[in-house]
Order: sequence, then C-alpha cells, then structure tokens
Amino acid sequence: QQEQVAAPAGDSALDYYVRARAIDNDSSDVQALAADLGAAILTVAEVALAEGRYAEAEVLFLEAQELGVADEDLVGLEL
Repeated sequence: QQEQVAAPAGDSALDYYVRARAIDNDSSDVQALAADLGAAILTVAEVALAEGRYAEAEVLFLEAQELGVADEDLVGLEL
C-alpha cells in the first residue's frame, strides 16, 4: 500500500490525497491530509475572490467544501 501512495499518477498534494483515500479512506492520516488540503484550497479561493476571479473562486470554494472545510470557515465566502 505504501508504494501506491508514494507513486501517484500526478505529483500534487491532491493527487496523493486521492490515492491515499482510495487505499484507506478511514485513516486518521488521510483525514488530516484532507483538512490540510481543504484549508490550503480555501486560502487560494479567498485570493481568487479578492482578485475578482469569481468563477475560479467558486470552483475552489466547492472543492474546499468537499474536503470537509467547516461551515464556520466558509462564512463570508458565499458567491
């Protein structure tokens, strides 16, 4: 299993997350990675929103939601 995680098809944190989730979605490490990715994506969504890139911000906002970003962290980012 470790080899599968260490060699995902792409080379981004999201690629590693998708592979790890496929191997063991219930792992606390996978859940922690989801939280970290969600927070990072939320930050990028905030930047896109501030720069007026609303369509991009919306896509990122939805992706952060899918990764489990808490509702209270999403307040004020509704598009």
